[in-house]
Amino acid sequence: MKFFFNIFLLFIGVIQLGAILHEGVRTITAKTINYEKGHFANGELYFQNDSMNKCFDKFRETNRAELETGRDFPNKNKWLELKKQHDHDHAKIEISGRLFTFSVFLIGLLILFVRRKNRKEAFATIDWVGVILSLFIMQQVFLSAVHAITHKFIWCDDASIYNFLHLPIIKTEWCITFIGCIICSFIVFGIVPKEKRITFFCSGLLGGLVGITIWLFWTGKFLT
Repeated sequence: MKFFFNIFLLFIGVIQLGAILHEGVRTITAKTINYEKGHFANGELYFQNDSMNKCFDKFRETNRAELETGRDFPNKNKWLELKKQHDHDHAKIEISGRLFTFSVFLIGLLILFVRRKNRKEAFATIDWVGVILSLFIMQQVFLSAVHAITHKFIWCDDASIYNFLHLPIIKTEWCITFIGCIICSFIVFGIVPKEKRITFFCSGLLGGLVGITIWLFWTGKFLT
């Protein structure tokens, strides 16, 4: 019971700390390209550039019908360049956050790899650190699953990455979700000691759900 409760609290705390650091990295990147924090939604911060938003609004006001129907209009090339710049900027912001997530994930995998022989004799604290850090990839898996299921991609940084790289949005998010779940399943059911796997899985799942709920409805909103 003590192990269950400790893992439950650990997952809640790691999710809050990890998400705050993740959004902190994205915020720093955004500021370097003159973007400011806008609002918090769908588990992440959205960033905006006032001058770019004014340009978008001006195009929409004067060419609303053409934009809705896809017809040509004066200065359409400038509109396309503006959209390309928007995708490029937001892709930078999102890539920085993902690099942070994958860096933590890779550090965890490195620990597990280095300790692969030693943990057979005794599963030490450093091994648990490796497991928790490698499971940090679930942060991205969760966001990708939410986006894939809800199709909420308009103007979000994830969509900007895929638009900039010319990748199919929904298929890419589903691929990330599927591959991430396989990796995490291997870590939980292939590395965690057999006698603790079910308890770890149940307490981690419950703590993860509670942690995500706290982040979505409380902690995350304090970042705006």
